[in-house]
Amino acid sequence: MADFETILRDLAPSRILDVATGRGDCLRWLREIYPEVEMIVGVDIDESTIEHARDSMNYKDVLFEVMDTSHLEFDDESFDLVAVCFSLHHFSDLEKSLEEMVRVIKPGGWLLVIEMYRDSPRETQQTHVLLHDWWADIDQAAGKPHYQTFTRQRILDILDDLMLIESQVFDNEGSDDGALDPERIAHITERCDMMLEKTKGTERHDILKKRGDELYERLRNVGYAPASQLIALLQKP
Repeated sequence: MADFETILRDLAPSRILDVATGRGDCLRWLREIYPEVEMIVGVDIDESTIEHARDSMNYKDVLFEVMDTSHLEFDDESFDLVAVCFSLHHFSDLEKSLEEMVRVIKPGGWLLVIEMYRDSPRETQQTHVLLHDWWADIDQAAGKPHYQTFTRQRILDILDDLMLIESQVFDNEGSDDGALDPERIAHITERCDMMLEKTKGTERHDILKKRGDELYERLRNVGYAPASQLIALLQKP
């Protein structure tokens, strides 16, 4: 990521939009890369995560708004850089959401996409992929939009359809360091238990719990490493 961050710094955007910002992790990273930015706006449809992001960051140049990504409430060509990190698989209307992102980018501006992909090569990474599929089903059972992640080629095809200029594409394949670390596994298990609580009282709870028990066994035996990520930077003509 270090080399890619150098490329990003050279862009020096004045106005940045972080789409599907969640709790603001990607936005915080962008704010560190661009400390002199004029404004960064984070938008998400989930009001609770936006409230958490607001509470966790106190910068005068950072704003958060509750907003549907398929209907961004900004004028055309409003931002120099639009980022979407680990969220393509969350959009109910992916085509419309991407269309809106491109619409609000200024000519010559940039779209930054970071997305995990499901055809990650290592078994430890497949643990993450399988866990993510389970998390997506948990969220759907609780009424939230969340879907399986894409293959690497499918992500590239989606981006190719945008008719932007491909500038840089990187892969972050990570490592297996700490894959069987008991503390990491205990932390992941604890988070999974908290997610599963959201399905209590639903008809799918018992099925999801059984899947979770099987995944916990895989965690202990195979280990866990983050899935590989595609990092793409594309320019609007």
